[in-house]
Amino acid sequence: MGSSLGPVAAARAADEAPRVADRPADRSSLLYDVHGVGLRVRSDLVGANEVVDATYAAFRVDELTDEIADFSLTDLRSNGPCLLQTPTGEARRHADPRSGTIALLEALVGTVVAGLHRQGVLAVHAGAAAAPAGAVVIAGRSGQGKSTLILGLVRRGLGLMSDELALLDPRAGLVHPYPRAIHVRPATISLIPELKALEARPRHELGGGSEWSVAPAEIAALLGGHLGVAAPLAAVVLLEGTPDPTAKPRIRSEFPAVAALELLRSTWAASAVFGATLDAVGGLLATVPCLRLSVGQFDRTVDGLLDHLAVERG
Repeated sequence: MGSSLGPVAAARAADEAPRVADRPADRSSLLYDVHGVGLRVRSDLVGANEVVDATYAAFRVDELTDEIADFSLTDLRSNGPCLLQTPTGEARRHADPRSGTIALLEALVGTVVAGLHRQGVLAVHAGAAAAPAGAVVIAGRSGQGKSTLILGLVRRGLGLMSDELALLDPRAGLVHPYPRAIHVRPATISLIPELKALEARPRHELGGGSEWSVAPAEIAALLGGHLGVAAPLAAVVLLEGTPDPTAKPRIRSEFPAVAALELLRSTWAASAVFGATLDAVGGLLATVPCLRLSVGQFDRTVDGLLDHLAVERG
């Protein structure tokens, strides 16, 4: 089956974007092609474009020929108020550079998610890792440990696809990689010591708290892993409760219909066309294992999940 994403976007994701990302950026006007969604970001605010590029560098391109969504963040007074203008024509004043930069990042995500939806691709608030049988999607609320769990799986040999958005393509029957920077929090390093080298770097203070923005390729190299490519959906894991490092992990099967409804809670498309989105997600989940996972002691959780998936595949 072919992908719903256009051939230009697919080619750039595989070849051009990594090479562009390795070159110094022109900070005055940054261009990104996020799976066919074109973005232009301009700011005279010190550090704002650097923060954006730290997140989206893998998607940076030299030019865009299709429709472009323009964003600008303008400094109104040094280290004071700033003005964010979005493609919808909205202009909103923010009190300081930090809040303006966070608002810019949120607006970029919203534009990407809406653009992917127009292509038939569903962006779910979840991470994804590539196993031999296909993509394992892990969904959960902020603070439930999905990003750390994804990194734990990569550390055990799975391919890194994403830690924030899982891109489900029902028409192609695929999960696409989303190589946005991985945001690593200090608590993760205590669980994954291979990332300790990050402690020497400056952190960003963004909406998720204090964290490092690290390119997916570098994360994979630090963990001795690799980057995953588009793959069929192999399993869905729904995180339950708050991680408890003193407890045993608990894993149980879930009905695909229930799992589909859970994923819809974190899918923007569901608010636009609920019925069609439910049908699309339900079709993807109908033939794959769906699991509930309560995260306990970290290594035992990773081991237990890998063992469970192997049994389910068998």
